[in-house]
Amino acid sequence: MAVGAMLAGLPAARSQEAPADDVGRQNAIIVATLVRATLVALDQANVTGNYTVLRDLAASGFRDAHTAADLARIFAPIRAANIDLDAVVVLDPRLTSAPAIDDNGMLRIEGTFDTQPNAIAFQFLFEAVDNDWRLFGLSVNPIKPTAETTAATEPPEAGLIGPAILPQSLVPPMPRTRPPAAPPQ
Repeated sequence: MAVGAMLAGLPAARSQEAPADDVGRQNAIIVATLVRATLVALDQANVTGNYTVLRDLAASGFRDAHTAADLARIFAPIRAANIDLDAVVVLDPRLTSAPAIDDNGMLRIEGTFDTQPNAIAFQFLFEAVDNDWRLFGLSVNPIKPTAETTAATEPPEAGLIGPAILPQSLVPPMPRTRPPAAPPQ
């Protein structure tokens, strides 16, 4: 999902003036936004049966590997189970490990949402593309909530690239150029 957040470790974007608390808050907002935007896009794809937008918002490697029909087949069990992902808009994700950047510059985020009747476990992998994080891999599965899952849940293994250490801050969103709105006819 394009959220407009890049790593502050990139030389041109590092802010030396931001206090650590502000940087931590900004990181948490960016991570929560990436998680929510991804799950909302998946939910809309599940509701409509149209995975084209989810696919088109992703990084080119994801688009090259999966057609919209592939995604519909992959997420058929969630669609068939009527798993409602709407609640992620108002809930905070519970991260099961710190977001991490791997050696290839991919951002890995994993955790759960304590939704009812089933919690949702997720793993996402994002690629930095033109100053945005774009979806590169995802795994989303319902899990039965228990005292153990609400404390710390191991998301399902999705074969995603392993984590490394996340730099201390993420760059604020860069302005995106949007095409002008078409005049009304």
